[in-house]
Amino acid sequence: VIDAIRGATLLIFCMPHQFLKPILYQIRDHYHLLHPSGCRGVSLIKGMDFDTESKSPILISKLIEDTLNNGRGSGFGSGSGHDNEKSHPSSLFSCGVLMGANVANGVAKKQICESTLATDYKYSYKNDSGSSDVLNQRTRAIFHAKEYFRIQHTTDIYGAEACGALKNVVALGCGFVDSLYMDVNTAKEALDEGSNTKAALIRIGLLEMKRFCKLLLNGVEDDTFWQSCGIADLITTCYSGRNYKCSKIFGYEQRRQQEQEQQHQEQDFSTTAALNGGGAVWDPSKCKSQWSRIESSLLNGQKLQGTLTCQEVYLILSSRNLLRYFPLMKVIYEIAFEGKHVNRIVDGIVFVDYDGGNGSQLDHSRHRSRL
Repeated sequence: VIDAIRGATLLIFCMPHQFLKPILYQIRDHYHLLHPSGCRGVSLIKGMDFDTESKSPILISKLIEDTLNNGRGSGFGSGSGHDNEKSHPSSLFSCGVLMGANVANGVAKKQICESTLATDYKYSYKNDSGSSDVLNQRTRAIFHAKEYFRIQHTTDIYGAEACGALKNVVALGCGFVDSLYMDVNTAKEALDEGSNTKAALIRIGLLEMKRFCKLLLNGVEDDTFWQSCGIADLITTCYSGRNYKCSKIFGYEQRRQQEQEQQHQEQDFSTTAALNGGGAVWDPSKCKSQWSRIESSLLNGQKLQGTLTCQEVYLILSSRNLLRYFPLMKVIYEIAFEGKHVNRIVDGIVFVDYDGGNGSQLDHSRHRSRL
């Protein structure tokens, strides 16, 4: 890490977010090694954390900024550094995100794709040429390759980043749908089955993504959901990608186990209820072990992000008593971590009108994340 950041003017973060904090602490402790004129960041990490005190989502770009700007040894005091930030705003580290329909295999093969760069650099450089727009466009030029990797720019960092995290949860649901049409004996997939159901699930998923952002994040723009980081990334992730593939196997194996139990065991009432979708098929520990095994066998060292984000989203919504307004996110969690029958995924394909809680308007000061 120390060698990688020496003299850097741009840091690009691309790793499973559960491994990020130790690296950030190393960068913060050696911040003086960055280029003296300043440094900025771009995160490709798709996930979020949960603040137990405020019951709010913490986006990864914000976590990066806060960690690198607070408690720095060089040029900063022992506190949060706010006095220095006021005196020298150019010393602040600013982080944007790159999110879009960019499944790795297609990008590696130089198949044409788009991506959304969301940045709003203001204080990362100490000279006049480092104005916000110049830095934004300079950063876009680094990633943009018009022949096959086409970049659009927005300043809506939180909206783009939240879309990149939440679409992985929806993709789990699409995998569950397709698992319902796999032959339990051969694992053969039925062609052209479930397309209507997946289309409906994707539509509801996009609506719940937008609702989550509008309720819990400040300043998210409607246009962001129509960028590559929004609808395009959601579509491609729901038809391919690691979260979709792993959840499809998860659902298939749940169904296969049920089939075996139905054939070889005398069913009591509780078993029959589970087989009919009336109760849990696997307990939480079984669910957890299944995800670990599937991840190890299918991903060749890569990590699932949708399952982690699903748990964070559930915590955020349940802590605020908002689960009833997110039926799709709720049932995806229940299947993934409580062992609910996979065929109950259809229960989440419904949009519930938001009444603000007993007909009142939403208290934005209470429900929105203080980012």
